[in-house]
Amino acid sequence: MRRSNMRQAFVGEDDRSSSHFARDRDGNELVSLDVLGGTVSLIVDGAVHDGDVFDHYKHIQGEILMECGKVLRFQLWADGAAVESITDAPPPRKRRR
Repeated sequence: MRRSNMRQAFVGEDDRSSSHFARDRDGNELVSLDVLGGTVSLIVDGAVHDGDVFDHYKHIQGEILMECGKVLRFQLWADGAAVESITDAPPPRKRRR
């Protein structure tokens, strides 16, 4: 997990001694998480070529496992509607012998 102050990203170097940083320390921060796995599925017309699926999708859904052990599930429709949920990842399945 990586955190960065969003205002500092646009101002320049992260100089924590600057008065600007001191004023904005309670502002928004960007938190970046690595993705460990998951899938993204798209619904498109049958005539859409592989290289064009992101330009012509009707619906996108996905499930992404993040480094923090949470699973992000989302659905996006071409008209802009969206649904999302974040849950704990299920425990790993034990293999049967």
